[in-house]
Amino acid sequence: SVSGRGVGMDVVKGVVNSLRGSIELESTLGKGSRTVVRLPLTLAIIDGLQVQVEDQGYVMPLDVVEECVELHRAHIDVSGRRRILNLRGEAVPFISLRDWFCFDGPAHRIEQVVVLNVQGQRVGLVVDTVVGERQTVIKSLGPVFRKLEGFSGATIQGDGTMSLILDVKRIVSLVLADSARRRDA
Repeated sequence: SVSGRGVGMDVVKGVVNSLRGSIELESTLGKGSRTVVRLPLTLAIIDGLQVQVEDQGYVMPLDVVEECVELHRAHIDVSGRRRILNLRGEAVPFISLRDWFCFDGPAHRIEQVVVLNVQGQRVGLVVDTVVGERQTVIKSLGPVFRKLEGFSGATIQGDGTMSLILDVKRIVSLVLADSARRRDA
């Protein structure tokens, strides 16, 4: 039976171990305690925005997220085969992550657009759900997955599920290239 003291540290120990790290506790009577957490250097922590398409989670760096808005079909311009969102009078090219990653299921009745600003270029990513902000530990992708376009890593969420971290710079460049190609077609 656990008395209640140290239960939180047991959770911390489990998370640190899952990241291939270690945790040490040292306690000296009359002097206090010292906690040492060691994590592999290959890990990085970012502030991220977690989104979801169907049951798959994705994370994008929060520093490039400008805003999140509901997608209204009336604000979509498909003239000339371009996919443009009319966002308060400004034309913002967008893609649906559902289409991009080839999900088969039907789109949510109400979808969300995450508007990104990467080096002055605005692009919208359509998702099913904006889950919220999270501090995210980035784990590098293995050699098999490094060739997948649009991902920069992965993370394990607090509930044990895996989320892929989006390479937003690459996605923005691909969206802008696709938008230019559609415009010129």
